[in-house]
Amino acid sequence: DITICYSIVMNNLAPRGHLSSREREAISRLHQLLSEPGLLRASFVPMRRRCGKDSCRCAEHKKHWHASTYVIQRHQGKPRMKHLGKDQEDNVRRWVERYRKAKALLNQVSDLYWKQLKKS
Repeated sequence: DITICYSIVMNNLAPRGHLSSREREAISRLHQLLSEPGLLRASFVPMRRRCGKDSCRCAEHKKHWHASTYVIQRHQGKPRMKHLGKDQEDNVRRWVERYRKAKALLNQVSDLYWKQLKKS
């Protein structure tokens, strides 16, 4: 979705000299974000759960349940969730943050073009 919008914006741009400074800045930042690896539309969900071992203290009481992190997104109208290992959390957080920044920049560029439509 973001890549398609980005392609449309980039292919239909006027020469850089005709862009406003706000447009150039937003498009440049968007280009930088999209040239880095990893974009993920999702949210983080901390959860607590039992490990399943009878000898673990989590079997005794809920307050001892183990903390774990899941990433969740809606796909075709349904939620889907994946457990993240400790070694995955940092990368996935960067991907989610990169997606949010790219989406905000696309909205900013869209707003600039919307204002141009109002002038016509």
